[in-house]
Amino acid sequence: MKNIILIAGLAFVLGILGWWFVSVTDKTDSTDSESIIETSTKASVLVASQRNPEEVVIQKATLTEPGFVAVRAVENGRLGQIVEISDYLTAGTHTDVPISLGDFYEGGKELIVMVYEDAGNDKIFNDLDQPFEEGGIPVAVYVATGQSVPKSIVTNTGSPEGISLMGMGTMEFISYTDSGFEPKDISISLGTMVHFVNESSVDMWVASDDHPAHTDLPTFDQFKGSKPGEQYVYIFDQAGEWKYHDHLSPTAVGTITVTN
Repeated sequence: MKNIILIAGLAFVLGILGWWFVSVTDKTDSTDSESIIETSTKASVLVASQRNPEEVVIQKATLTEPGFVAVRAVENGRLGQIVEISDYLTAGTHTDVPISLGDFYEGGKELIVMVYEDAGNDKIFNDLDQPFEEGGIPVAVYVATGQSVPKSIVTNTGSPEGISLMGMGTMEFISYTDSGFEPKDISISLGTMVHFVNESSVDMWVASDDHPAHTDLPTFDQFKGSKPGEQYVYIFDQAGEWKYHDHLSPTAVGTITVTN
């Protein structure tokens, strides 16, 4: 009889322990699941270190909206031209995304990877597509190191190499109105900071000629439109005659002459 009571008691204790273990496990699994869901609501990109690649492989890219992943060059500490883009990507997490840099890429450039939202979901990469931002900073990493790109580069507001903030010279202002740039032509000294202020009723996108490639001075490119009341700032660190235009309305043009 005592043996029966002992066995029953032991079974009861084991049952209680089993219930406690399942309860704790459920809570842990629930917490982990919520953590994964929370992380997946943020855009991100992960790239393993790749130096001088002919093809950039994106280990993991999370898009909160459909879009693309683009490989871009960095020139003189600022955003340069887009080298190549991925295929259209749906919202969600994608792994092992290859981006071939193409036959025309000559190598030797500092490259970054940026995540773009497909504006209008037309599945075509165009001028209206804008970078994903987290905390006000576009999502981007270096291809060579896999590390995040600093805000000063991805927002194109950093001071160029060789020109300190204390020695940038004067500031100039150009207004963008419904009639175009005013004044549209100015002459400045090397290191001058020019503010393009959007005083029009439409978006503005300042960029160097030629249209639409912006190859004359690749870093002189707003890379995205600014709304009325906003401005774009560029520090001219190269001497020359730089023609520019509004990428969204290419008939609005001007010339910045930079002297030593």
